[in-house]
Amino acid sequence: MIAASSGSKQENHTATARVWQADIAEKKLIPYPFSLYLSSLVVSKAETEIAIYRGSNKFSLNDRSGGLEVAHGGIVSYLKGTHKYKREEAERRIQNSKEFKALKVDNFRKKIARELRDKTLDRGQVNFLIQAFRYRGKAHYRDSIFLSYGDNHIDSIGQLIKDLNTVALGFVRAASYYCSVRVERGTWDLFVDDINNNTRLSLDVDAMKV
Repeated sequence: MIAASSGSKQENHTATARVWQADIAEKKLIPYPFSLYLSSLVVSKAETEIAIYRGSNKFSLNDRSGGLEVAHGGIVSYLKGTHKYKREEAERRIQNSKEFKALKVDNFRKKIARELRDKTLDRGQVNFLIQAFRYRGKAHYRDSIFLSYGDNHIDSIGQLIKDLNTVALGFVRAASYYCSVRVERGTWDLFVDDINNNTRLSLDVDAMKV
């Protein structure tokens, strides 16, 4: 989608997510829930945006999935959690920077330190790609260990896989429609036909047809 939008090529996850936000999310070119984003890592700004997304919804990730309202509460909670994760990550980088060390402080209690912090945090953001990168890390390095030992989680794992497939299908469908109208007429159909005729994967390409 990014290539079809601006032709830009990114070398890492953070840069890709930054362009995604500017080219896709902020221009409202992807449907809900992939469209949700936070424009800043500054706490006050992020909390204001989170409150708008949440509205009167009281559900969180601690509630078992059951309907769109519960799902929305979980989505907003994960957005908030990812904000906290990225903010703390950024704050650690700031504290290790030359600019912070030059202030001769140990934390962000002083105004001058908070100003340096917030200037940097304001350039940060949270969006679907950042959340996906974070979730991938959880699946690879944490869940793969805890779910394979101890109690039997076979039912939960089965449901998780189905849910992940639903999310992936929704995203691929949206991305396919976007890309199909950004390239020369007929090009997307040729691309899908080529995959269908030559792929070695067992999955079909129906999700990519528009």
